[in-house]
Amino acid sequence: GVVSRLPLIVCFLTANHNSLLTLLMGIPFERAIKYHKVSGYLAFVNGIFHTIVAYIAYKEDAGKDQEIIKKFVSDGQVNLSGSLLLAIILSMVITASPYIRGKAFEVFYYFHIFFAMAMMGCAFYHSGILVALLASILWGGDVLIRKVYMACFRYPTSAQIKQLTDTVVEVKFPKTAGFDYNPGQYVKIAIPKLSVFQWHPISISSSPHQHYVTLHIRKRGAWTTRLHELAGKRTEVTILLEGPYGSLGVDLTSDRYKMVMLLSGGIGVTPMQ
Repeated sequence: GVVSRLPLIVCFLTANHNSLLTLLMGIPFERAIKYHKVSGYLAFVNGIFHTIVAYIAYKEDAGKDQEIIKKFVSDGQVNLSGSLLLAIILSMVITASPYIRGKAFEVFYYFHIFFAMAMMGCAFYHSGILVALLASILWGGDVLIRKVYMACFRYPTSAQIKQLTDTVVEVKFPKTAGFDYNPGQYVKIAIPKLSVFQWHPISISSSPHQHYVTLHIRKRGAWTTRLHELAGKRTEVTILLEGPYGSLGVDLTSDRYKMVMLLSGGIGVTPMQ
C-alpha cells in the first residue's frame, strides 16, 4: 500500500507548473511532465499488484465463495474505495493516451481534472489523509498561484486584438512590472468572452526589451477560429494570463557555441522577428 501511494504523490507533484521541482531544482514543467507520466504508469502497475495481493489474501479467508470477486470489490470502505481508485487510474491512463490527446484534447483535459479530484477522495477513504492532503496542497496551491494570483491580480487583464491576415490574430497588452520573460518562452491565455475554462499555450512574439507583449495566434481549431471572428468585431478584450513558462534546452548566453542556427516554420516564425 505504501509503495502504491508514493507514485501518486510524485504524480501530483510533477503535474504542477509551479512546483517544488521548479523552485528548488530548476526543472521546468515541460521537462517534469515526463516524470508525471512515468509515475502515473507506475502508480497504475503498483495498484494492480496491490489489488492482486489483497485479493489473494481475501480469497484465502473467504474460502470457496462463488461471488468472491463481487464481495471483494464492495466489502467495506477500504476495498470499495481501492477498487474505484484502480478504475479511476485506468480511466486516466486510457484518456491520456496519445491518440485521445491528439484527436480530442478537451476530453483528455477535463477527464483528467475530474478523475484527479475523484482520486483524492478515494485515496482519502482508502488509505487515510496523507495522499489526499499532499495532493490538495501541491495541486491546489498551484491552481491558486496560476488561476487566481497570476491571472487576476499580477498580470494585465485587458488586451488589444487585431486581425493581421485571414488566419492570424495579434493579441497585444502592456508589459507590466514583474512580467519578465526570456526569448522562446510562452504564456497560457484564456479569453472569458470565448471560454473561462480553455487555457491555450501561446509563444510570446515580442522582445523582452519592448514595453508591450504580443502574441500571434493562427486560426486552426474552434477556439482560434472564434478568436479570429471576435477580432473582426472588437479591438479590446478581457484576458487571463499565467506564466511565462518554458526554458531553452541549450545555453545561448555562454561562449560555448560560436554559431547558432534557428529554424522555424508557420506561426512559429513570429518569436524570431
